[in-house]
Amino acid sequence: MKAKISRVLAMLSIFLLVACSSENNGNEVSPFTIKTPEASLRLAVEKNSKKEVSFSCPESWKASVNVDWATISPMTGSAGNQQLKIIAKSYNNTGKVREGILLLTSTSGSSQIKFSQEKADVINLEQQVYNVGIKGGDLSVKFSSNIRGYKLLFVSQSAKPTWIKAKKDANVGSKTSEVNESLEESEYQFSIEPNETHEKRTATFYIRIVNPNNHDEVYITSGFFNIVQEGLPVETSTDFSRNNSIKQLQRHTKGAGIPIVLMGDGFVDREINSGRYDEIMNQSMENLFTEEPVKSLREYFDVWQVTLVSQNNAFGANYKTALDCEIQGNGSSLITGNFDKVVAALRNIEEFQTASRLHEVVTAVILNTPQHAGTTHFGISFEGEMSNFAIAYVPLINNDAKCETYRAVLCHETLGHGLAKLLDEYAYESNNSSIPLSQVNKYSELQKKYGWANNISFSATKTPWNHILANKNYQSRDFFGEKLGIYEGALGYLHGGWRPTDDSMMFHNRHGFNAPSREAIYKRVMSTALGESWTYNFEDFVKFDQAHLPRPTAAQAQTREYFGKEAFSIIGGQPQLLAPPIIGR
Repeated sequence: MKAKISRVLAMLSIFLLVACSSENNGNEVSPFTIKTPEASLRLAVEKNSKKEVSFSCPESWKASVNVDWATISPMTGSAGNQQLKIIAKSYNNTGKVREGILLLTSTSGSSQIKFSQEKADVINLEQQVYNVGIKGGDLSVKFSSNIRGYKLLFVSQSAKPTWIKAKKDANVGSKTSEVNESLEESEYQFSIEPNETHEKRTATFYIRIVNPNNHDEVYITSGFFNIVQEGLPVETSTDFSRNNSIKQLQRHTKGAGIPIVLMGDGFVDREINSGRYDEIMNQSMENLFTEEPVKSLREYFDVWQVTLVSQNNAFGANYKTALDCEIQGNGSSLITGNFDKVVAALRNIEEFQTASRLHEVVTAVILNTPQHAGTTHFGISFEGEMSNFAIAYVPLINNDAKCETYRAVLCHETLGHGLAKLLDEYAYESNNSSIPLSQVNKYSELQKKYGWANNISFSATKTPWNHILANKNYQSRDFFGEKLGIYEGALGYLHGGWRPTDDSMMFHNRHGFNAPSREAIYKRVMSTALGESWTYNFEDFVKFDQAHLPRPTAAQAQTREYFGKEAFSIIGGQPQLLAPPIIGR
């Protein structure tokens, strides 16, 4: 009997020893019963994504997590059946699945539960702003990504900046087309040209990773970053001897002459005396005769230049310019100027001291700033009589009179709005509404009374260009791929207005003037140049138009960006739309 008791005591001692050992190793029996399987506790990649954990405990408890990217709610509770939520405090931009542990504790024990957060394909920018000096130079843009082997595009928010060039080619990580479980740092170099203007300039980019064989297949995009470059110090004129000097750049050889006058605002004496002002005005004149039908009607035009010396070569409250031009900015391309000063400058030309000739003038005011903007004023009455007079305000975009964007905007404003009194054919995708009745009535009156604005229709069936649509010569696509039709969306609105082509010079400042716009320009030129002796004949227009159809130039042909095998490229975004014309004073 004693032997049997001894054996029982020995076995009990071994059991207690093992139990103590297990407790010391943290393997005690947990008071928690976990009802949610760990495999289901994977949070989505987004911030504030949640997963619920169900459990029971016979006593009060508290909870915590061992990572800083997650939190829990509630953090304490009483006995019984319970639930808590694991919540992601941030988006998972680490490039890999991240893991954490939920720790439940009570007086008598604890329990650990693993959870995780899904990974995302990411591009993490090292910084959002890069500041560059006036002299320019090389710039390195650094970022990290878990994507490998794809094509990288740096996309400008607006037109492709001419002062920033891609310099260094490199693949995004390795050459394998896969997503790795870690981030890899990359560095890309750009060359920044010197800023020869007097304004700070900014280019906003984002990174787009695309399929190298199909750039329309976008895998991921980054956030925005800005490249900011300081401008030259603002100058002040001291020599005003050439102010209001006149020069005729072209004289008509047919008809009475269609008067176009070029003048600049924000140019100081140094820029005028160096010949820069003259170069800009001459190139601007040539730009105007690049678009049909004006190109083939050039012999009917007079072109004048008025030289204006401004006190400063910058715009804003702290500076003074000859015509007091102002650019609204803050996302608007609206430009205003001093109407009376423009007219006073025109009257320096002897021919325009006669009211009848002044009323036919189309003036292009070139602002000495590289900003992308443009506004035209037309529909101006003198002593109660409506005139063809117009003022087009156009900045020297990219500080280059030979820049394609500047050429296109100059033609849009001066020829489209100013000469032919056309309206804007664009529609904002964000403006999903109809043209207000007040605007419909206003523009309908211009159509009926003056024959203006006939590139816009307020009917989906009875358009001002129905007669052109019915003509056999306008049934196929033009050299830009545009097909004459009836497309909804105009005057900035998606509904209530229709335009003749999908895109055009009066939409994104490309693809030339469409047939109804060319007809309007043709009528304006011939009626003004030949006067009452001329009568419009549609067949004559068609014959002329078919002989001088617009065709894309080398610059205009680049309606899409094409890329070679280089690892990254800079491309432009959608062309910025211009402010609508201001009609009347």
